[in-house]
Amino acid sequence: MITAASFLAIVGLMSFLGYQPQGEFIKFYLVGTVLIPIAFTLWLIIFNSWKNKVDEYSIEFTEHDIRYIHFGDVETISWDTVESYKVGGFFTKTLTIIGKERKIAFDFNIFDTKQREGIISNLNEKC
Repeated sequence: MITAASFLAIVGLMSFLGYQPQGEFIKFYLVGTVLIPIAFTLWLIIFNSWKNKVDEYSIEFTEHDIRYIHFGDVETISWDTVESYKVGGFFTKTLTIIGKERKIAFDFNIFDTKQREGIISNLNEKC
């Protein structure tokens, strides 16, 4: 990716060599390095907040089931079918919730310490 300093260096070198950059080059540079990041930031501020927020990862414990959500994809397992759970791995810990018909497995490190303790607490209560 071209940084502002490298862009100025390139334009300075081109000017030194007698080449004047075309307006299209400068417009392309401005769109790519200024307008796109500004538009993305505004999208995050406006559309990815409050009720419309996109959660990358979440886990919900309801009265009837467990829901693991990964970018809007929902995996559900009923409490009635949950047999056990296990945490495996060394550096990348994986939590696997084992049911009679299926299981849900995900990277346990995506949650902070307090959230992990809450997840284990909920699982210990029901299992």
